[in-house]
Amino acid sequence: MSRKRNWQVAAAATLVVVLVATVVTPVTAARPGELPDLAVLVSGHDPVPVKSVTVHCPQAGQSVFGAGGRIIDGAGAVALTAIAPDQTLSSVTVEAAARNGHTADWSVEAIAVCDVSSDPPHRQASTTVDGATAAASCPDPTRVTGTGFRFDGAVAAHLDEVTPDQDLRRVRVHVGGTTPARVTAYAICKRPTSVDGTPGVRRSATTGTDATWPKTVTVGAAGSDQRVYGVGASVRGRGAMLTALVPHPVLNLAGARADQVPRPDQPTWDDPGARRYDASDDGSDDGELTGYAILLSPTFH
Repeated sequence: MSRKRNWQVAAAATLVVVLVATVVTPVTAARPGELPDLAVLVSGHDPVPVKSVTVHCPQAGQSVFGAGGRIIDGAGAVALTAIAPDQTLSSVTVEAAARNGHTADWSVEAIAVCDVSSDPPHRQASTTVDGATAAASCPDPTRVTGTGFRFDGAVAAHLDEVTPDQDLRRVRVHVGGTTPARVTAYAICKRPTSVDGTPGVRRSATTGTDATWPKTVTVGAAGSDQRVYGVGASVRGRGAMLTALVPHPVLNLAGARADQVPRPDQPTWDDPGARRYDASDDGSDDGELTGYAILLSPTFH
């Protein structure tokens, strides 16, 4: 295993350990140019098939700048169905659903990156009905600081993309498997309040292409005066779905995980006749995961 791969695995494990706590509430509120607050809330750990958890910013006057979530102990049988910042950007709701027949204990975790600004961010949303893709755009001169999504109406659907574009102008969401009834993309948009404020940067990292599942990837900002606020990811591969999108400004890392829906020759939790894999399936289990971190500098506020 390469040194780079060792670092990625260690960093991903660190993200998981840090976010096991039920609630993380700093003693003092973040201020412009200082470290943002990280709020985390975890649902009950049991076999209930559908779960939803909402985490709120811990201090008055704060807004959600970035959103994330993850499934704990889903083993490829539980799908994230929403990481949704609310319209007022005071909270983040994360939802997930287990596939039919899954009876093991699992939980879902909601994550909010919260900060204050004289010009707070706002949420843009775009919904596609009877389609697999949606994209939400930020109007000029704002830029994307955080991402989110929601899809409804398909038990065998699975999330495979929540991607902020290179210029941080829009967020693209794609759902694989059975086409859901609707897909919504969320973009958290922010205008720099300082004349010399940079609009933010997107960094990325990609795993190797192989048949090893689950896959994890981390994107770091070491050596930079910028701080991780938002997160995104995309995964390629047969039956591959995103199961964790984790922004962590304290560690200054963004992490992502992808699992693979069970193969046809393994026990399945899908409805009879439901399509488990994308039409591009070539019979191979090879795939790769790309993670994205959205970094802001202190002058962005």
